[in-house]
Amino acid sequence: MTEAETNLSRSLNITAECCLSMFADFGVELYPAESPPETANHTPLYVGIIGFTGDGVRGTLVLGASQGPLDQSSRARFEGHEREWIAELTNQLLGRIKTQFLTRGLTIFLALPVVLRVKHIAPVLRPARDPLAFEAAGGSVYVWLDLEFDAGRSLSLEPVAADASLKAGAAVMF
Repeated sequence: MTEAETNLSRSLNITAECCLSMFADFGVELYPAESPPETANHTPLYVGIIGFTGDGVRGTLVLGASQGPLDQSSRARFEGHEREWIAELTNQLLGRIKTQFLTRGLTIFLALPVVLRVKHIAPVLRPARDPLAFEAAGGSVYVWLDLEFDAGRSLSLEPVAADASLKAGAAVMF
């Protein structure tokens, strides 16, 4: 496996774990999707897109969710405000990924999320690949991570630094 493939694989594993735990924290249990996105039900998705950059890495995170998982995760706070909620979820997901990257010696900086409402989305990624796809009661969640590392820059398999302040949902001032 090349260095680029290793970095991508590690990053996608981190992304999947962060997505599952974030939705679980909001009371939504996700499961791996049984059908590939091309054959999945193409109900409208709310999509958040957020870019990031760091020392030797840059990329984009795309989070798409149908109405069911959005409603289930936001009932008490953002009902009727899907645009704001998918933007917040996208920001929180990349924040969780950032925390995991930090423990592996990689710092990234986030941009502001952009929101779309679509019936089908297929970002042009390098290389082309299917999204991380999850099912939840009443809908689906898809995550795409497009990232590029500079030559010689890698993401370690295990955390190399543990910081008690780096907990999902905790406020850390920079």
